[in-house]
Amino acid sequence: MLRALGGLAGGLVLFGVGVWGLGGWLAQPARARVGAPPAGIGASEISLRSAAGAQLVGWAAPGTCGCGTVVLLHGVRGNRLGVVDRIRLFHEVGFATVAVDLQAHGESTGEHIAYGARERYDAQTAVAYARTAFPGQPVAVVGVSLGGAAALLAEPDLGADALVLDVYSDIEAATHNRLRLYGGRPAALLTPLLLQQLPLRIGVQPRDLRPVEAIRKVRVPLLIVAGTHDEHTTADDTRRLYAAAPAPKTIWWVEQARHVDFLSYDPAGYRRHVLRFVTAQLASRSSVR
Repeated sequence: MLRALGGLAGGLVLFGVGVWGLGGWLAQPARARVGAPPAGIGASEISLRSAAGAQLVGWAAPGTCGCGTVVLLHGVRGNRLGVVDRIRLFHEVGFATVAVDLQAHGESTGEHIAYGARERYDAQTAVAYARTAFPGQPVAVVGVSLGGAAALLAEPDLGADALVLDVYSDIEAATHNRLRLYGGRPAALLTPLLLQQLPLRIGVQPRDLRPVEAIRKVRVPLLIVAGTHDEHTTADDTRRLYAAAPAPKTIWWVEQARHVDFLSYDPAGYRRHVLRFVTAQLASRSSVR
């Protein structure tokens, strides 16, 4: 019996260490060397100080039409290299672009990935820079995953004129979905144990990471993009987001798509839905201005 109790205690210790280690990996920085700006678009490297204290590194490229700026915010554990194709797409039609590595990603500083809680300040900083660098032009934000959460969680307001978002609904669902996907139903039971680490590791509560609540305050045209077969952010999660969002809003369901880069997955559809939406919204704002 003593051996059995000792084995049980040892197992519990190993289990606890494993869960704690997984939480640490999820919060640790995803640094990477990014390198020079994309060629042929006149982009230059920028360095911005986020209100959260991080030094953000990014690229800015002037447009040719003077009719708008697109701020691009990458996904979790990514960096601005992940939005190069989008930069080129928007530059192709004349828009200025700004893309930054969110804190604790790429070449930006930062102690932890905070799933939008701190990155929201980075999003505001990028939009403010766009307003200054390209004055008088309306600004659209295209946020992918973490970038979408950062855009929605910004307080009191991001300061953009239009939003295109691919984003999780809340941190509870996002964690549960990923644990179930990679470890099955038993792994999904670990969700509360991981969420309880948020205050200890990054100083936020799960209730602070609920884009489905933050989306209610959006007051600009909104396009939500989602894959019909995405298991990271399920169709039900996306429907909750869309239902909570105020008008004007629209949604592009990318048929058969899972958790993928939607521009790479369906280039023609991306142009038809996202590029057309951004062009129309910035054109209407330009005429107002």
